[in-house]
Amino acid sequence: MNKTTIGFKIALGFLLVFFIFLMLAIFIIDRLSGMHDSISNLTRISQNSITVLDINKDIADLQRSALVYGQSGTDAIIKKMSLTYDNITDNLSRVQSDTNDRQSKQLIENMQEVVRRYGDNISVLKSRYQFRRELMNIKLPQIRQLGLDYLEQLRNKSALNNNIESQLLISELTRSWLQINLDSELFLYEKEYPLKKSVYSNIQKILKASSGLSQPELRLTNVLPQHNLPPAYDNFYFSDLIRQFKRVFDQAVQANRVYSSLVNVVMAGEAIEFTTLSKKLRQRTIDLLKDISQSTTKNVFQGEQVIKLSLLISAPLVLLIIIYYHTTISRAIRTLADAFNELLQGNLNYAIPGLNRKDEIGELANAANAYKDVGEKLKKEKAKAEEITKIKSEFLANMSHEIRTPMNGILGMVSLLHGTKLNAEQEDMLNTISSSGKSLLTILNDILDLSKVESGKIELEKKSFSLKDLLNELTFTFTNLANEKEIGFSLAIVSEHYPEYIIGDVTRLKQILINLLTNAIKFTEQGSVDLQVSCTPLKNKHYDIQFRVIDTGIGISEQAQESLFQAFSQADTSITRKFGGTGLGLTISAKLANLMGSSISLYSSPGKGSIFEFEVTLPEGDKPQKKITNTVKPKFNSDIKILLVEDNPVNIKIASMMITKLGYACDIAENGEQAVEMVKRNNYHMIFMDMQMPVMDGIEATEIIKQLEQGKHVPIIAMTANVLNEDKEKCFQAGMEYFIPKPINISIIEDTIDRVIESEKNNESVLEE
Repeated sequence: MNKTTIGFKIALGFLLVFFIFLMLAIFIIDRLSGMHDSISNLTRISQNSITVLDINKDIADLQRSALVYGQSGTDAIIKKMSLTYDNITDNLSRVQSDTNDRQSKQLIENMQEVVRRYGDNISVLKSRYQFRRELMNIKLPQIRQLGLDYLEQLRNKSALNNNIESQLLISELTRSWLQINLDSELFLYEKEYPLKKSVYSNIQKILKASSGLSQPELRLTNVLPQHNLPPAYDNFYFSDLIRQFKRVFDQAVQANRVYSSLVNVVMAGEAIEFTTLSKKLRQRTIDLLKDISQSTTKNVFQGEQVIKLSLLISAPLVLLIIIYYHTTISRAIRTLADAFNELLQGNLNYAIPGLNRKDEIGELANAANAYKDVGEKLKKEKAKAEEITKIKSEFLANMSHEIRTPMNGILGMVSLLHGTKLNAEQEDMLNTISSSGKSLLTILNDILDLSKVESGKIELEKKSFSLKDLLNELTFTFTNLANEKEIGFSLAIVSEHYPEYIIGDVTRLKQILINLLTNAIKFTEQGSVDLQVSCTPLKNKHYDIQFRVIDTGIGISEQAQESLFQAFSQADTSITRKFGGTGLGLTISAKLANLMGSSISLYSSPGKGSIFEFEVTLPEGDKPQKKITNTVKPKFNSDIKILLVEDNPVNIKIASMMITKLGYACDIAENGEQAVEMVKRNNYHMIFMDMQMPVMDGIEATEIIKQLEQGKHVPIIAMTANVLNEDKEKCFQAGMEYFIPKPINISIIEDTIDRVIESEKNNESVLEE
């Protein structure tokens, strides 16, 4: 079977199952031809169930009305119940006529029967209430009054007035009679159930007491002539009234019970039964197919036996097919998926299953194996690339350090010589040395910037800055450069409204614009260079800011434009010879623009000038808070002691001469270990610390000094040729507060010392002493 495809295997299995169920379906259709009509009515039955829900609410209203009628007995309630009942029967009839399903019809018929019985109970409810009312409100009061009249007749007979014992008996009977009637009313109307026992107890007592009326002297027939007595009056009349009262009271109790049972049991039960039937009807809409199968005829029952037999045969067969598919397809796909996950997680040693299979799973397994091989190659290439990148970074860092160290000597001495007396020829030669050194430093910085961009080590800042100040600074700088070449320079803001402050990396944005403007002025011999800025407001206080640098320079051919943004590339070698430069500026600018989510576009033709433009989207910012500092520079103070930690003799000579020339005392340590010992013995106000030194480097020395009592408050300024961002981070993490890169000049040293002194004054440090 491994030589056949998975599709064939699945098709074969489905074909077998399909054949079994096709024969089964033909048999079912032949026996259950009426099932189609029942299924087609499923939607209508479901809709009708909503109507039944409304009817169920009406039944609940009827039940509440029945309870209210038991309290008031008003005909308006009966009328309302009759109208509601008519509405229920109409709705049920409509549902019944709209239902074709037999079992649903049966449920609706049952509901109609329940509603019919409920309707009959509405009529019975009125008669029961009237019967109860007749007993409680008419018969019992009549009997009570007859008894009172009888006792009053006895009381008023003069023959009894002189008999104190008889008068007391009649008074006791009257009181007991009234008590029995009061207790019976409270029990029947207020449902004070303990009084029922009291009624029966008092009836027995008054029956016993009424036997005294049979004494000859108390017989009414001995007092009045027989013809003056009512027909019902005899010597046992009162006892009969008591027994009659008991019978009517029993009837009233029974009528009360029957009425309550009718409302709270019978009618409530029918309401509950209706609710149950409505739930069954809703359930019927869900499992109608099951109900249809249960409502089949005897032939269908026989068909079910055949179906069961068919299923009994087909179930094991289907189970075998499922097990086969699971073991040969599903499990194999799962293991392949696990293999792919392992490969994606970098586990290239994971064994790929199913390589020997001849179907699609085997193809997937071989694809996974090929992916594994490619992954292993890529892993090796990645490791190789990372090693090359590491070597390149180390080379650039070492090259930067090694070049900056002699550059520091050259530019440092130039800075010191500028402060001495020189003739014109010497001044010109010194300026040439300075210009050449700065050009070399620019090239070095460009190479480092390109390396950082390509390695992804540049992270853009997000700080608020003034767009106006940035443009004014560029205008001031490049107006002077343009004037030197006798060409024009202009700034044009073509938008009426633009944000005063925006959030972004002002340093990198300025670097792009400086590179573009520098190139434009460099390659423009006549005419002008223009910087155009436009702003388009977006949502959420964001702006699209477009910068365009337009020049009337030599222009660039289409062929040269294709490689213009590549590193170390210019339009042609003659341009390099004539104008100089490494070709890194545009490359760095293009990559920085990409980091900002933009790209630099170029429109140019030879002899007609060029247009460089890019667009960045930045949010509006707030005005940055400026620190208030004392602008008065401190006077020279030889009492301020500075420790210079440097291992290179040239750098020691230059830095110490600059510090001394500025009027400060300077001690020298040639490595970090000497610096630690000198800090222990002396009090220094600041320390200039190199990073790379023998014995102990500047990072370790700083960490130790910051733990000393004499050194934990002393500001440490990193002064190093290691200028990468990670070098700066190492310095700051070690505890250094300032960072100045080599090469240095006396102005940088002076500004740094002034900043440290001013900062310490603001922090109320020992420098104030």
